[in-house]
Amino acid sequence: MRKGLTRLAASAMSVCLLASAAPAAIFAQALAYPGDAAMKSEGCQYTPARGGSRPWVSISWDKVNQKIWMVDKSTKIRVIKGDWTSYRGMPGTEYARPSSDKTPLNQQPNWDKNAEMMHNVEKVYSFYKNTLGHSNFNFAGGSDQNIYVYSFPNPGDARAHVIDDIGSQQPNKLNWLAFGDAGTYTYSMGSDLGAVGHEFTHLVSYQKLGWLPGMNTETDALMEAYSDILGELCETNPDWKVAGDAFKGNTATNKQYSYRDLANPGATNDPLHGYSPNYDNYYSFKYNKAWLENNHPYTVAPCYSGCTVVGHAAYLMYNSGIPKNDLAKIWYNSMNCYTVSDTKNATFSDCRKAVVQAAKYYYGTWTQEARNKVQKIENAFNEVCIYNWN
Repeated sequence: MRKGLTRLAASAMSVCLLASAAPAAIFAQALAYPGDAAMKSEGCQYTPARGGSRPWVSISWDKVNQKIWMVDKSTKIRVIKGDWTSYRGMPGTEYARPSSDKTPLNQQPNWDKNAEMMHNVEKVYSFYKNTLGHSNFNFAGGSDQNIYVYSFPNPGDARAHVIDDIGSQQPNKLNWLAFGDAGTYTYSMGSDLGAVGHEFTHLVSYQKLGWLPGMNTETDALMEAYSDILGELCETNPDWKVAGDAFKGNTATNKQYSYRDLANPGATNDPLHGYSPNYDNYYSFKYNKAWLENNHPYTVAPCYSGCTVVGHAAYLMYNSGIPKNDLAKIWYNSMNCYTVSDTKNATFSDCRKAVVQAAKYYYGTWTQEARNKVQKIENAFNEVCIYNWN
């Protein structure tokens, strides 16, 4: 089991934001949303697959087109089906049923899984809006301001998409979050609040900093680190294990398996066995990329090994006594504090400067208590060997 699990952990969950294009005709067929006014809404409870509370989600029933939409009209979050076509940026289709099907809507196939996924996206949305003060959720900047969420048959994978340029006849931009279905070793990735927060943060860092895969090597690692950190801080009690709640076999008190362990990077059960606890270690990793890719084909090194350097610094800040919501606000606001002219070439040193500056804005420096908190943040960067190099 452990061998199979570690192979999965490296080959799955490429938690990255992808930019892609798709023909307008596909979108026109799939996104036939009739508009809120045409929908009859019904509130439905669901029971999470692994027990717990019974939160509410809302669904809408388009009787004319015989479509089921799992929607939140206030947040513009829409859950639809996903399939293999959606894996590379194309959407799936709406949930639909023939008029002869009288099955209650909350007993439709995959209801619990998709309702839980939607509920987690709503929780992350609320965290960004109400705790962090994020106000613009039209991440792609197009006329379609919905956030489309779907599960697709790639267990253990999770992705965020900004889809652009889908055709001159239907010019638009779309926001997508995608979560893999349950597999042998993982539950549905949408059931893990930290994983949902990770992907949602990719949309935010794209919007604020233009971060996409394939940038400067260190910037790629920063992009993943911010998603790891803010994804953990979405949780009420961060455990600093990325997607730890998604793995089967984990218990609440002993989460052995995760994609990354930010508290103890070297402990992650992963075939790479090289997640970096400090920059000096990562530096040698970064310049052996060809060797890593040849010897560890299941990993996307070195950005994932590098992100744990920054993620571990955030854990050290939390462990030093910086309150969770303070830390979340500091890291979120640090995205406004980068001084590098091209944020797609930001370095770990640029990150340190931005985070420290955000901490100074947040706490001020006129009291000894405020200075002590800022110093704790600087000490955490010192401990992972990230300094002001330029």
